[in-house]
Amino acid sequence: MNKNKEYSDTILKLITQITGFILKKYFAFVALLIIIVFTFTGQEKNQNTNSSTYPVVTVECKNVSIPKFTLDYDANPSEEEKTALCHCISNALMGWEKETAHKLATGKKDDINAIHIAAFPAMFGKRISQCGGEKL
Repeated sequence: MNKNKEYSDTILKLITQITGFILKKYFAFVALLIIIVFTFTGQEKNQNTNSSTYPVVTVECKNVSIPKFTLDYDANPSEEEKTALCHCISNALMGWEKETAHKLATGKKDDINAIHIAAFPAMFGKRISQCGGEKL
């Protein structure tokens, strides 16, 4: 029984030493990686300041039940194009997408499944693209 305890203690010491070695060896690498990420994130924000000087085009659909959304900063759609885009998006939404859009447009966000909330922006963006919203 003593040999098993000694064997367990030896294994535990070895695992502790290996873990300590890995942490010491890679701590500097992880810290450097974090610094790089923060540095590039800051530069990216500075590069995008040009687009923030343009007014954002917000589309608020009046005759269909979808949430308001924005287009690219360089978009310049007419009212007719906005209306057509709204109808196209509304018709392109299916099942849970249409239900989620309606609930968001009517202020019932708390009634929406968390998975649908998470998935909706990507699907809604896809519908905007399908309807030509990126070309306006």
